[in-house]
Amino acid sequence: MPNARYEELARRIQARDPDLVAAVDEVDWTLLRWSLGLSPLERIRACSQATRTLGRLRDTAAAQR
Repeated sequence: MPNARYEELARRIQARDPDLVAAVDEVDWTLLRWSLGLSPLERIRACSQATRTLGRLRDTAAAQR
């Protein structure tokens, strides 16, 4: 059971930024665990690949306009 300090902090965060609290529900914890299992170099490579993929998606969408 959360302690009083945690409850107070959660209440303050909720009051200040409810979108932040809601965003936590959308976090893909599986992806975070996977990422933590990678070496720093593997993380950079995965990030670079994702960046290239997103760039291609952006370029494709722009070309279709």
